[in-house]
Amino acid sequence: MKLRRITNSSQHPTSKCAFNGCVASGRTAEAHNSLIPVMPHLPDAQRLRPNMRTILIVFVSLTVLSAGEALAQSGQLNNIDDTVNTQWKAQTVNNAFFGVANITESSQPYKYTTDGHSIRFDLGCTSGSSCSYGLAHIYNPTYATNSSTDGATTITDDLMAELDSVGVSNSQAVVFGFDQSMCTSNCGTGSDQYTRFRYAMQCDFKGSGMWRVWDANGGWVATNRNCVAFTPLAFVHFTFHFSRPDTNHVTYTDFVINGTTYPLNMTQAAESLGATATHEFIPWVDLDGDTTTAGYSMWVDQWSVSYSGGGSGGGLIPTPPSNATKLLNLDDDPITSDGNGTTGNWGWCTTSDCSSSPPATYSLTHTSDSLDGNGLDAWDSGNAYWGALYYHKNGAQDSATNYEVEWSFKTDTAWTNVQALEFDYPASINKLWYYFGSQCNRADGKWDYWNPNPGTGTHGWHPTSVPCGGFAANTWHTVTWYGTRTSTQFTYNAIEIDGQQYAVNMTLSAPSTTWGDDFIVQFQADGDSAGTGYNLYTDEINAWVW
Repeated sequence: MKLRRITNSSQHPTSKCAFNGCVASGRTAEAHNSLIPVMPHLPDAQRLRPNMRTILIVFVSLTVLSAGEALAQSGQLNNIDDTVNTQWKAQTVNNAFFGVANITESSQPYKYTTDGHSIRFDLGCTSGSSCSYGLAHIYNPTYATNSSTDGATTITDDLMAELDSVGVSNSQAVVFGFDQSMCTSNCGTGSDQYTRFRYAMQCDFKGSGMWRVWDANGGWVATNRNCVAFTPLAFVHFTFHFSRPDTNHVTYTDFVINGTTYPLNMTQAAESLGATATHEFIPWVDLDGDTTTAGYSMWVDQWSVSYSGGGSGGGLIPTPPSNATKLLNLDDDPITSDGNGTTGNWGWCTTSDCSSSPPATYSLTHTSDSLDGNGLDAWDSGNAYWGALYYHKNGAQDSATNYEVEWSFKTDTAWTNVQALEFDYPASINKLWYYFGSQCNRADGKWDYWNPNPGTGTHGWHPTSVPCGGFAANTWHTVTWYGTRTSTQFTYNAIEIDGQQYAVNMTLSAPSTTWGDDFIVQFQADGDSAGTGYNLYTDEINAWVW
């Protein structure tokens, strides 16, 4: 399969569960690195006051606003409460355990749902153990991150929730939260710095008796608003509005209970994660027990998260219009058995047309080691500076003049064993090659672009000004490209790496080709001088053309 000539970088040698149907954990559960640092859920002067509260069903709205974001993007996580219970993870403390169950009611009147389906979260104490102030932090990490989630400047988190009578009597507190974490400075340079924006409101029933907000430096900070009592198994509507004024803070603007607005206007610290690579968009709840942590449950229904706002990198990459052709989750498509990819399938190229040094061994398979449960695993090894190209043909898209393509990916090896990682989206139209090709090149520490035009000093790879210091092993990253074309030329407009956008603005002439009309999305792994083998995992491969 002749896509182009030698494109690899060898040219640069250069059941603890107390309820039926739930997923449960014992004393420890799968760690979520955004777990609130163990909050002061130990006795203190405030908690010693007896203050029994009843509660609740919650309809939460979290709104995150940020200044200076240039271009609107939007999206929505729908029916979070209808996600399968096995997607939910938790971390527990003080011998507590958690459970998660999907609930269905077939006839009205409903008791545990509002629409016939809900999700139940459980907190309990391990038999024979002391569980004073037990806690379960329960979260769903399966939602993928991309330029829209990173750039979201408003977030509305809507949900309905209720506690049982035991929870009414024994809940120390409940928390409704959302985590948005990403690279916020030096992105793509090898010195990336990450920040977690945690939007969390706690109804502190038995401690302060107040609503409290989370501060990354100081922990829970009391508002001047009472955490009032609610009736068991009764639904209440809550709306929380937050803002993100800069890369270091979150602002709690106000919250609304059953149509009544309570202003807050409290600005608190976001969490600096330093070089710890973290990329998240995660809904979560906390169930807190009191001195005895008697087991209780909270049902959540009609849970959705909508988000919108400017691109975090400066608005260089537009939101695809509603009439764009959407080529989504390409990584889920079939893999051909012989490598000869046809439209709608994955193929590969390891001949001299695609690499000056094919790998000695290679394979492409589907894998559950992914962001959404199904991705691609490309394994290549052997021969110095090996390269293997994996491609997906999508058929002619001749009317398109705008191309936006994103790949999420990770490797299982140190960056020193990777020569380059390549991400391409060429289009052949009316015998012209609009060949968009790019690579993060370890040899020059830059993102390179591909020039398909013949001629010495013209054809081949050329560095942009965009730095690329490599990618940490076993950490998911996302690269997004935006390109445009005219009838005779094509332009690399901008690239986004882990939420940070960079202008490229490189325009080239489209050379002639014998290829039939097609639009192809592809990636390539390149080996180092020792031919070190590694896996390149890819997921959430999406394209929009219009």
